Amino acid sequence: MPKRLPISTRLALWYGLSLTLLLGLVVAFLYTGFHLTLHRDFDADLDREARRVAEAVGGAADPAAAFRRAAEVSPYGVRLIAPSGSVVAANGRLPDVEVHAPDDGAAEPHTHGPDDVRTRYAPVPGGGTVAVAGVESGLHRETHRLGWLLALGVALGVAVAAASGYALARRALRPVAALTEAAGRIGPSERGARLPTGPGPRDELGDLAEAFNGMLARLDAAFERERRFRADAAHELLSPVTAAQSEVEVALRRERDPVAYREALGRVGRHVERMSGLVTGLLALSRAETDDAGGEPEAVDLGALAEAVARRVRPAAEAKGVALVVDAAPGTAAWAAPGDAEVILENLLDNAVKYTPSGGHVTVTVRGGEGEVVVAVADTGVGFDAAEGDRLFERFFRSDAPGVQAERGHGLGLAVAQQLAERNGGRVTAASAGPGTGSAFAVRLPVPSRRPSR
Repeated sequence: MPKRLPISTRLALWYGLSLTLLLGLVVAFLYTGFHLTLHRDFDADLDREARRVAEAVGGAADPAAAFRRAAEVSPYGVRLIAPSGSVVAANGRLPDVEVHAPDDGAAEPHTHGPDDVRTRYAPVPGGGTVAVAGVESGLHRETHRLGWLLALGVALGVAVAAASGYALARRALRPVAALTEAAGRIGPSERGARLPTGPGPRDELGDLAEAFNGMLARLDAAFERERRFRADAAHELLSPVTAAQSEVEVALRRERDPVAYREALGRVGRHVERMSGLVTGLLALSRAETDDAGGEPEAVDLGALAEAVARRVRPAAEAKGVALVVDAAPGTAAWAAPGDAEVILENLLDNAVKYTPSGGHVTVTVRGGEGEVVVAVADTGVGFDAAEGDRLFERFFRSDAPGVQAERGHGLGLAVAQQLAERNGGRVTAASAGPGTGSAFAVRLPVPSRRPSR
């Protein structure tokens, strides 16, 4: 594929071509107008001379003497033509030009001869015609000279303008070359590198560099999150694997009775169950980030959905001694994928029941707001402080509070809920007055009339 011309060259060429067309039209208009004006003025001068001589001859007692006096001072070739068509008198200028009386006695202009002789006529009162002839070749030479000068001026002007435009384009595009060079130097091992923005006033290229730097910062943050995620996932998976391997090694060191083997297998099974739950959580988080497993968005009755999820969670809550109450306003429909909304509510309710001690209660409230539906899940559980609140939705984060550590978990439920809510145009928020005071989680999803683009 042939290499395209640089932008600066293309800009200079387009600028030069546009300027050539524009100046060409202006010059053509000026040249044509000047040419026509010269000829019109020349004809008018010939007409004045012809009328002047005709008036002098027509009112004189001696027409021949009057003609000589009037024609002698004329710069043009003047002839007096009798009604018969013969030349009666002439002033001696342009002797080689043949002048004939106009047809039907009309005083019309006439051009003839190799030197572009222009002749104008004027009738003489009492009979006869005065013919005044002048050479136009001088006018043509002047107009041709003017045309060449204008063409040369246009060529020089376009050349200077194109060169100036090329230099200006090169200068204006110099930051682009610097940005391209800097971007080419940024490699996988140079995280944190940014494009130069430079001092001085901001322009479109500065905005472009800032936008690229913002994108690079977001990519760096994403790579850092993925790095931490891989490290945390490996650590979380390694712990139960190592524990299970230790149990197996201890059990195989010597012969044991069936009861001891069953106990060892039970401990291994619990480690495998922990790994299975972790893998399930990782798969759920991966699906939340990469696909639309929850289905196509539609109008979902969150009140009815909250009731259905609460029915599934209520046996676990009752077994733990936790009261679960749902207060849903009718007609609270949100625009979301049904599967996503169900997973969000399940994770929030599971967390609330899990971290609420016996004798506590969990309340689910569904209300419609301005342009959104809010599902609030409040509990009387372990709560959290402000520092923990900033990290609740991070992957694998679990509070160090004894009430949290006493329960099984991987720190993925809230991260999955937040990811699914954002995918459906909503968000999940959390609030607590402090450790031991309970928590309040709220998921906000748009109503069908405000459908977000996915």
